[in-house]
Amino acid sequence: MAKERIEKMIGNIIRVKRQTRGLKQRELAEKLGISFQHLMNWERAAALPPKKYWKSLKKEIGLNERDFIAHYSQQVLRVFSKRSEYAKR
Repeated sequence: MAKERIEKMIGNIIRVKRQTRGLKQRELAEKLGISFQHLMNWERAAALPPKKYWKSLKKEIGLNERDFIAHYSQQVLRVFSKRSEYAKR
């Protein structure tokens, strides 16, 4: 998986987890002690969260390794599904 896709995946997961918790970008950024622009950059995959924020992200939005594995598994299944549909033609 290319670096850009990984960054985008991480950003999407952070955004979805934040929204699921009912938090606005400004609210989560305040809890993390960062500007909302930093959070916005993480969600848009313009930057990755530094390692020092991962523990806080886990606490505030429940971010964990299983989220990445589940997301990646879904992507792999989609690719194989599309390939098998193409092979049937």
